[in-house]
Amino acid sequence: MRLARAAKVARILKANKLRGDAAEELVERTFLQSGFELVGRRVSIVTSKGRRQIDRLFRDSSNRLFAVEVKSGGAVRSAEQVVKDRLLATQGGRFVGKNAGDLAGSVERLDTLVVTVK
Repeated sequence: MRLARAAKVARILKANKLRGDAAEELVERTFLQSGFELVGRRVSIVTSKGRRQIDRLFRDSSNRLFAVEVKSGGAVRSAEQVVKDRLLATQGGRFVGKNAGDLAGSVERLDTLVVTVK
């Protein structure tokens, strides 16, 4: 019985991941078609409250960086994400990890735009 329940949960999680990945790709294409430059995917940045993974990092025509958090399937930002996003806007954070590319080690302030895909 427990194994069957675990298998069902695993299938649900896999479906949610696929839906989320598709939503991120849709949002990325839309921003690119609107003239924004994609800087990175799933980029990590460390705030005073810990690491925050950014779904997509873009640059606008004014050379300003901004984060895009994609939500799908009824998902909402966690309280922890909200706190870290506020800190990114007010205090900034340090880019870390392989997906940070040329930004690795730099400290930036950036706003987070939440895009919900239905």
